[in-house]
Order: sequence, then C-alpha cells, then structure tokens
Amino acid sequence: MAGPSNLIDPVHEYCLLPNVNETSEREILYEFTREVFSFAASCMNSRTNGTIHFGVKRQPEIEHGQVVGHRITSVNKFNEAFELSLKAFFEEQHVNVARLCIRPPNFIPVHHQNGTASDRFVIEVDVVPESSQTQDFIFYTSLGITSTKDRHQCKTQCLFIRQGPQSVNILADTNPRIGQEKLKKFAENVNNLVSARKMAEENRAKHSPQSHQGQRLKQLVTRGRDFLESSLQVIVVTDKCHSAQLEHMDFLKEISLFAVLEFDPESDLRGTCLSYRRDRIANLHYPHLYTSQDSLPTLIGKLNLFKQTSWIFCNGRLNEESEKDKPLTPSEWLRRRLGEISNMIGLLCSPDVISRDKLLVIFVLHSAVTEISSPILETFCAIYHTLEGTDNMLCICRDSEVFGQWKRLIDVRCKEDVSNKCVYELSLNEISSTIKKLKEPKTQPSQRYLPSTGSSSVLLTIKDEELFTVLDILSENECENTDIENTASFDEFYKKTEEDFYRGGQVRWWNFYFSEQRGSLPFIKRDKYDELYNLITPVDSYTSPCVMINLFHAPGCGGTTLAMHVLWSLRRKFRCAVVKNNRARNNDIATQVINLLIYGKQDQPGYTPVLLLVDNWEDVEDLKQCILSCAGERMQQNTLMVIILNCERTQFPADSSRSSNFPNIFLTNKLSSKEQKLFSAKLQQLKTDHEKPETFYSFMIMTNNFSEDYIAKIVSNVVKDLDATTQQGRLLSFLALFNTFVNGSYMSLSLCEELVGLRNVIWKRETLEDKMNPYSTLLITFTVEEHGFYQAVRFLHPMIASNCLQLLEQKHNISMAEITIDILHCDKLFMSCMGKDFLLLHIQSMLVSRHRKEQGDDKDTLFSPLIEKIDEDEGSEKVKEILEKAIERFDRSATLPQALARYYYLKERDFSGALHWALDARSKNSNSYIADTVGQVYKSQLKKAIEEAKPLTAEVLDECLKLGSKAVKAFQDSQELAKKDELVDPFDPYSRKKPKSYNTAGYVGETEVMMILLDLIRELPLSQSRDKHQRDQLLQILKGHHSMKSLHFDPGDTATAQFVEVLVHHERFLVSLKPRLKEIFSFFENYFTYLRPKSQERLIWETSAVGAAGKKYPSILDSLWKVL
Repeated sequence: MAGPSNLIDPVHEYCLLPNVNETSEREILYEFTREVFSFAASCMNSRTNGTIHFGVKRQPEIEHGQVVGHRITSVNKFNEAFELSLKAFFEEQHVNVARLCIRPPNFIPVHHQNGTASDRFVIEVDVVPESSQTQDFIFYTSLGITSTKDRHQCKTQCLFIRQGPQSVNILADTNPRIGQEKLKKFAENVNNLVSARKMAEENRAKHSPQSHQGQRLKQLVTRGRDFLESSLQVIVVTDKCHSAQLEHMDFLKEISLFAVLEFDPESDLRGTCLSYRRDRIANLHYPHLYTSQDSLPTLIGKLNLFKQTSWIFCNGRLNEESEKDKPLTPSEWLRRRLGEISNMIGLLCSPDVISRDKLLVIFVLHSAVTEISSPILETFCAIYHTLEGTDNMLCICRDSEVFGQWKRLIDVRCKEDVSNKCVYELSLNEISSTIKKLKEPKTQPSQRYLPSTGSSSVLLTIKDEELFTVLDILSENECENTDIENTASFDEFYKKTEEDFYRGGQVRWWNFYFSEQRGSLPFIKRDKYDELYNLITPVDSYTSPCVMINLFHAPGCGGTTLAMHVLWSLRRKFRCAVVKNNRARNNDIATQVINLLIYGKQDQPGYTPVLLLVDNWEDVEDLKQCILSCAGERMQQNTLMVIILNCERTQFPADSSRSSNFPNIFLTNKLSSKEQKLFSAKLQQLKTDHEKPETFYSFMIMTNNFSEDYIAKIVSNVVKDLDATTQQGRLLSFLALFNTFVNGSYMSLSLCEELVGLRNVIWKRETLEDKMNPYSTLLITFTVEEHGFYQAVRFLHPMIASNCLQLLEQKHNISMAEITIDILHCDKLFMSCMGKDFLLLHIQSMLVSRHRKEQGDDKDTLFSPLIEKIDEDEGSEKVKEILEKAIERFDRSATLPQALARYYYLKERDFSGALHWALDARSKNSNSYIADTVGQVYKSQLKKAIEEAKPLTAEVLDECLKLGSKAVKAFQDSQELAKKDELVDPFDPYSRKKPKSYNTAGYVGETEVMMILLDLIRELPLSQSRDKHQRDQLLQILKGHHSMKSLHFDPGDTATAQFVEVLVHHERFLVSLKPRLKEIFSFFENYFTYLRPKSQERLIWETSAVGAAGKKYPSILDSLWKVL
C-alpha cells in the first residue's frame, strides 16, 4: 500500500478477496464492492488519484505486491454488482459524481511464468477525483448488506479519508465526541484540499510539457521522410496483447512486416497472430529453424522470408505437440533458448539479409518488464549488440509506468538511454491510426480482379495473392482507382516512373497505363508487337495444354518491354503473370501457375489460360514439363491452359530464331524507319514533361538507333573529368566490368554507398546519386527481388558500360586485368552486404563462365570472354595471376582451379601445372565435370606426346599407354560421378542454373582416348607388317582371344621385341578397350533413345564424337565392329 504524495500520482492499495471454494459468490461480491467504494470514497475525500488492486497479497510477511489473482466465474456479475452497489453506497446527490470519478473494473489476466494464460485475474479500479467534479463536496458512504444467514439488514454511515498509507473511516471511533471532532476538523480542511487539488492539476498542465510523442513516432517510423516507405522491412518484438487491444494491432497488416518475434505462446490461438492471419499470410516458425546449416539463399527460400511474414514464437507455442517447442519459464528459457534467439537475431539483422537503411525493429510492450533477465529484455540486448545501437529501433510502451521500468532495465544492461526511442504517452489506438496514416499511398487497386470464363471476373484477395510468392500477377484493373492518384505526390510519382523507365530501368505496368491516358502518346508499339500478339492470341488453334513461345532479343534493345507490352494488352483475355524471382524452382513456379489457372473456379468447366512471362530462363522446357505434370488430370485434349513466353537475351537473335524448334520472334538492336519516327515523337513529348530528357540515355540510345558514335560521345562527355583513383572512379570501374561481362549483373546500393564512403545512410543525408555526380547520370538504382527486396545499382545500358570500360583503358590506362585484380583485393566486396551471394556469383561468372552454343550463346569459347580478352591484350602471365588470386579468394571453389587447369593444358601446354590445379579442384568438389577435366589433362598430354614422337619408339608407346590408362580411369570416374552429381556446387553459385542434362563428357572422353590409342597401335610396325597372319594375330589379341605372348615375330627384330614387351606390359588395359567400347556404344544407344539432350548443339557434339569411333579407323575396327 502507498499513501498520497502529489495528489496526481495514484495511491495504491492491494487486496485479496475470499476464496471461491470457501465463500459464497454473494459475499465475495459484497467484499469486492465494499473495498472498492471505501477506497474510492477515501480518495475522493482526500482529492487524490488512486488505484485498488484485487488479487495481490498485502500481508506484512509476504513480499509487497505479489500477484496471485482470483478465479472469476463471471465478469458480468462483478460489473453488475459494481453498478448497483455504487447507488447504494453513496448518497443520492453524489452518485453521478462518484460514477464520473470511479472507473469501471478492469480485469487483467494472470499468466503462468512460461507466458501461458491461467484461470485467474487481477481486478483493478482507478479513481480520478477531478476538482471540477468533486468541488467542495464531502462524500459519505453507507455500508450495509443483507446477511446470507439471518437475512438481517444493517447500514452504517462512514466517512473515509486517506490517512498515511491507509483508508480510514473517521466516524468509526467508539467515542462519538472524538468522531465529531475529526469530522469538524476534516470539514474545515475541505477547502484546503480543494485548493490543493486545483493547484496540482494546474501544475500538471503547466509543467508537463506538451506531448510531442506523435511527432516522435512519425520521425522514428518514417526516418524523417513523408511516408512509411513500403520498402522498409519491419521486425516486431511483442508480448501478450490484451484482447481489448487486439483491434489496434491491425497496423501490422498495413506495413511490410518481415518478421514478428512473439513472446505470447497463445498468440496463434487467441492473440495478435490469430488476428493477423485472418487477413494475411504468416508462417509459424521457431528460433531453431534459423540455425540451419543450409546456405543463406537456401534458408531464405525454405522459410519464405520476404515473401510471407514469419511469425517466430520465441517462447514456444501452447498447442505445440513437441516438447522442444513448448513454453518455458524465464529461468528455463535462459538456459535452453537464449542461444537460439541470439543466433536467429544474428541472421535476421545481418546486412546479408536486410540492409541497415531498410530495417526497423519495433518493440511493442503491452506489459511491464520487471526482471533484469526477462526473455524479451534479453532479445532487446541481442538486437542492440547485433545492430550496434538503437538507430534502427523504436519502443512502443503501454504507458509511462511500463516505459519507466523498461528504460531503467536497458540503462542497467546496455548503458543506453532509450527515452528518445520510446513512445509511451499515446494509446495503442492513436499509435495504430498514426502508422496507418503514414503508410505510403498504394499504387495498386484495393481490390484486384482476374479475368475468368464467360467474360466474368474473380476477386484476388491480398491474402491469396501472398501465396503466389514467385509470380507478379497482372490484374484486369491494374493501376486503376489507386490511392496514389488522389494524392498531391501523384505528379511526382508520374514523372519519376517515366524517368526511371526511359533512363534504363525495368518497365512498369504504370508506364503502359500512363500512355493510355488522355493527352499522352500511345506506348511505342514495336514492329514485332503485332507479330508476337498474333502468335499468342489464336487460343482455339492450340492443340497442347502448354505451349512455349520464344522472344529472342539483343541485350538492351527492349525485348522484355515488348513482351510486357503484349501482356498488358492481353490482361483481360489471359491471366497474366511474370516470374519475379530468377532463383525460383520450376516445380514451385508450375504449382503456382496451375493455382492461378484454377483460382476462383470450383467445379465449373473451362479455364482462362495463363500467359506466363519468364525472362532469360535457362530451362524453359523443364518448366513446361513441370507445368504439364502439375496440371495432371485437369488437362483436356486440345484445350490451352498455359502459354510460356520466354524472353531470351542473345547477341545474335536472328540466328537463335532460325535454330529454334519452337514458335518465336526475334528483336535486334536496329530500329526500322517507322520505329525511329515513333521514338522521335516520344522524345518531343518527354521534352514537354521533363526537364532533361536528353539524359534519358537508354531511350536516347534507341532513338539514335544504337549508334556507337552516340554512345561513345555520351560516355566521353560524362566521364571526361573522372579521377580513376578516387572512390567514385573505383566504383565506376567495378560496375563497368561487371555489366560488360556478366548479363544482368549489379551491386547492392548499400555496398556502393560503403565503397564511396557514405555514412549514416539511415537518414540519407547524402545519397549515392549526390556522391557519384555527374557519373550517376550513367547509373540507375532499381529493386532486386531474388531472395529479398533491396536496392541495387547498374549501368543504364550494357553498351554504356562497355564504352566506359574502353575509356578507362584508353584514357586512364586502367586495364581490365587491373580492375579484376582490384576487385579480388577489395575486402568490402566479400564482407556481409545485401546480395552478397549474387555479387560473388557475378565475380566468379566473369572469370569462369564460357560461352557455349548449346546454352544459346553466339559461339563456343575456351574460356570466359573476360579471360580471353585479358589473354589477348596482356598475355598468359596476367591470366594466371588473376586466376590464382581468385582461387585464393574463393578458397572453397572447385571451378576456379578447374578453369586454371584448363588454361594450363589448352593455352600453355603445361600439363604438370594443369594436373596440379585439376587435382586441387577434385579435392574440393569431386563431381563429373571436375573428373572430366582431369581426364582432359591426360588426354591432351597424350596427344602432345604422340605429336612429338617422330619416329615412334617403345619408350614413347609406353608413356602413351600410361597416359591413356590414366585418362581412361579419370573419364570412368567422371561417368560414375555423373550418376550421382549434385546439380549445384554449394561453393560455386554461378553453376546453380546449369541445364539439368546428364553429363556424358566422361563417355565421350573415354571414347576419344581409345580412338587415339587404336590409331597409335595402327602406326606400330606390327600393324604395318605385310605379314597378314601377324596382323590377324594382333587383332585377335585385341579381341581378347589370345595372349600377347603368343604373338609371333622375328626374334632378331630388336625394335619389334621392344614394342611387344610394352604391349605385354599393358595387355590387360589394351584388351579392355573392346568391351569398354561396346559398353559405351550401348550406353549411347539408350541415351539417345531415352535421355537425349534438349540442346541441339549438345546432341550434335555427342553424336559426332561417338560416331567418329565407327568412321575414323576402319582398318583396325572393321573386324572389331562386327563383334561389337
């Protein structure tokens, strides 16, 4: 219990009601109302605020304020007793005043130590005797009730006041004279109490500064901007929310909620989680799921991070069957879960997952945190240490009392004052409404519709759309009736959307929408538009449920834009969607495509076909098969279900078109005269709407018909004053190299900011655009959506990047090799950052990815184009230096030493060095491709040994057979490994999208080696002998019919004897050639029948290599062929 102090801070009294098992409900209610109104009257007479708490022990021997709670059979009965007894306890003229001063009872659930609900409640009643209500009244009360035993009614008049820490009835003295003296003294003091109360209220209004916490909330949520940006990823940490407040937690549905760290084990049953999941998708997780040994991209994919909200139960769930995930007491939690929480937070708050400038952590505290080792406080400390401070944090506290205890504990644990990061004077309703008001205006309709059969439509709900994690769905009413159109910022949004696209960004649906509005020129319709439209639209003519159409286009010539233009035009005829995640698996895409096809349908016949756009997809045929498999019984003969429109970048679109087996069109980087006129007309409109359309370089490049001179002039003018040794010059050189040699490459915005020395990016006092000016006119920032959402940077156009690289080399004397080495030495590129795995992919890809016709490239190359260029310009020593530095940097990669091994044996003819690096690669990842490289080293060494052996001697034959044997062994290892190859090398992310064809290189390599050896044997004197019997003997020996020792020859012929000795030594290997060839031909017979490669180029390569075995050496193999 506590006595009055300043009349404003409430006094507290703690009570226990009788036990329900020992006392009647009537007597419990009487005790409750008697205590409430006695306390209330004492506060009203003494003019002090107060709160009485039922369910808290107050015995002297028990620790002050120990919560035990009461079992409440009916809340309504307590409320009814409160209302009825108020009239009975107070005098009639004061009943209304008492009703204004005494707040209704508040029933607070009591929870077990593990956070789950018990069957007990604490009841609190607040008393606030404002001076305007109590005036100079004296509040008498009548205590009385009908006894349950003898039905005897009695009432006693009382006058309660606060005396020290207690409520005292001054009329209860047995000596009436003393009672009257106390009453007189109190009556004389009433005016003083009234004055003191007024003064206290005035002081509170005068000295309490006007609350600016609404403004603080806005600042912390928006980072000083006008809106709560949709790109901001929010992590919420919260405890149990009272049921009456759940409706005000609805602001969670309006923000980009990345994850919720939940400390209410019943949240999914009756709490915040249940409320959220009524309208949105949330996956229920546990902290230990985030400590997997999987790679980061794999883990993000498995848990659907960024795509759907993760609701992480940090203290288990009540309805969980596994004991591992049950709720724990605080002490058990510290022992068993704290480590998991720390690891999970280390991952969620890592720069690899969310950039610091895009992360906001909000603590929502519904209850006071009183223990120094509280789980939610431990969570705060873990986040605080991971983020190195509170810059990314906001704490929302229920009231000033919760804030005070929270502030004190954080000060003790972290030595940090979080006052300016906390909001505690606003109600949850005020907070929720403020955040929802701050939300960035929606750029999509609140209700989105899909076309359906019979010209009908189907509503696509937000919750259902969240299930389509890999698809960007184009609705019938896309961009119509959106919030953004009704805001003052719409004009700015319109200009920025247009500017981003015409500068070189990805086209948005808004660009097509804007072009259809009154006063705008139509969107530029390319010559190939009608051809593609007509290729897609004859729906009734299709005989297959799933068809594929290819659009081959040169990089940067508008191919993807053309495809999206057609989708926009067909959005009411097809259910249109774009695959938005290039890391998505074909099975996942297929499942979601079929779900989109059948969405809104029940048992009705017919579907509205899906038009699916995939961009530069590497295994479209497999995707088609997955879709057909997923469709299953829904497939109907001659009924179209899905059209896959595949946009494929290629340097020679016309050639790709001619060699394709599927319906296709192609688009080159050459405009027709009609298109040039359309671009010129659009330029005039851009000059009207925008200040400097001449800096929309991507658009201007097309307007100038991809003129090399124009591009060179742009780059020269912008980069003329560049100091290549500065941070800006370094970043520009990195991006130029990436964008020239790796299609679709980029660097994350946060990494670029780091490289140019930008700090405090959370509040964006200086942007990358400012820092890189004027070179930023050649760059564009865009959103990446691979395993998350983050901003990335690239050149506007690949031709600009290529010209910039040339200028750096010609004007600044910075070679590609120097830039490459600088990249490999730059530690910041390899530290934690957004998109780190893709950056490593780009670096390795430009060093090892060869061009292959079988994968759609214009030509086959021995090495990556960058390595070939450096070899041509700067020589082999520089190539070896770069690859060795790359091996040192990517020390677990097998493909880099494999590439160096290939360089040694193909370019240097250094087989010792080649073997060293091939074996190094095999030690890191023993797969069929690496084993094939080992075999290729031996095969190349074998061919060189034969070339240099003029004339052929027994020693050379021996060496050649040894090399051949080793090569065959390596190729046979490759064949065995091919049967169990993993599709992905975990340390070589560039190989993640390799076509899933069976690797036959081991069989082809072994065949080639055996042909070389048979050719070598044909050159032996024994094979050239005029003695037909001797030649037949040799053939029978190779067939395995006779031993080599039975071979007859002139004993005096020393040279022949030496050859025979070598053949005898290798007899076992030589005899194995015939059955091995038979096995290989049998393998390829089955392979070409059942597993033939999808690539025509690869098929030609395989068949020609095997066919050579039957054509090249008839003199020896004719007889052998009959046996085979």
